Amino acid sequence: MKKNYTINKYIQDFFALRTIIRLISYGCYSRTDFTKFNISGRSYDDAIRRLKFCLTEDTLAPNRHNRALHLSFSINTYQKPFNFLINTFKIKTMKPQIMTAYLLILQIFNFIQKPLNISDFFDNLLSLCPDFADNRDEQFFRRRLKELVALGYIIEIKQQQQFFYQLSANPLDKLDKKDLVELFYAINFAANTALMSTPAYYLMETIQYHLQQKYNFKISPLTIHQFKNNVLTRMLDDLIIIEIINALKNKQHLLIKEAHKEYAAKPLKIITEYTYNRQYLLAQVGKVLKKIRLDKIISLSAISATDVSPIKNSPEKLQTLTMQLHSPTSLQSILENRAKNELPIFTLNILSPEIINIELQHQDILSLVPTLRTFFPYLKIIKDSTNKIAPRLKEDLSEVISNYGTIS
Repeated sequence: MKKNYTINKYIQDFFALRTIIRLISYGCYSRTDFTKFNISGRSYDDAIRRLKFCLTEDTLAPNRHNRALHLSFSINTYQKPFNFLINTFKIKTMKPQIMTAYLLILQIFNFIQKPLNISDFFDNLLSLCPDFADNRDEQFFRRRLKELVALGYIIEIKQQQQFFYQLSANPLDKLDKKDLVELFYAINFAANTALMSTPAYYLMETIQYHLQQKYNFKISPLTIHQFKNNVLTRMLDDLIIIEIINALKNKQHLLIKEAHKEYAAKPLKIITEYTYNRQYLLAQVGKVLKKIRLDKIISLSAISATDVSPIKNSPEKLQTLTMQLHSPTSLQSILENRAKNELPIFTLNILSPEIINIELQHQDILSLVPTLRTFFPYLKIIKDSTNKIAPRLKEDLSEVISNYGTIS
């Protein structure tokens, strides 16, 4: 009787699956074509089962060509920012025995600090870790040692028909101070976006220690970077934020360049609109408070206040809006912090534990409507120089109710 074959859904060697994923992405190889790349039919079948296990059913798209079945991925990665293949990496497994063996081998060579042949290595292993070594055969450790050699952590040296092994040189020793600092901040940024961040944070600590010991230099992680909804298109905004923060600290003005204009501005604060995932610079341009989208800024540079040319004619008349936030006492501090971070506030007064009075100044008050909507149902318009905000908010609310109804 033939036994049913059950696939092991979890894998130890992700690189083998990665090769098959890459070939499938081309969409022009059948099962038999994979043998050209030293991938057997059984390995191919195992890989397809694993992919079907961790991906959605419609991810793999079959296509017949000259009686051969070609598989490809149906998702267009150029149109969708989400990396659907990330689930294939999540099924990668690390066996505790193998990881422990790796650590023991590296610790032994780090402790001995000289080349060892295989016999000397086992002598040290038995003396340092007898309990773990007694339960494993020599072939187990020989394989782990060869794997570390292939990865470059251990160097294999042949002397007089005998192989010796030693720890590879620390790659950090080859980097100067500037390179180490740049590498530290690059890893700091990547650690917040990586699927497995623990190794990155460990490497950051290693670089911190190395800089302290070799250059007597202390370094700390930056916290200003944000991962923006898995979309990498606006990461350059972080460089602009650094320039703005430095200008605020040093009380400098900024020369801001946009698509068709260049102007000087006095930065006041950075505003983040989490609802729309946008960041703005609130700045004084001449006599006008201006809310500038960071993604519209091409470049900027710090200038001193004396370098700012006076603007004779203000390009836009300042508009004002007075509003109140009526809320339970428990929500007042939350709404106050949100208003300070998201609105161009001119004055803010707390009238009672339930009421906050806010006056806004902006060159285009109507552009604040999307942000103002997020303060429903606590928002009340008191005075508006444009007489457009209250009708617009009422119109938006009516449209929502007509489309979605009321919630009882």
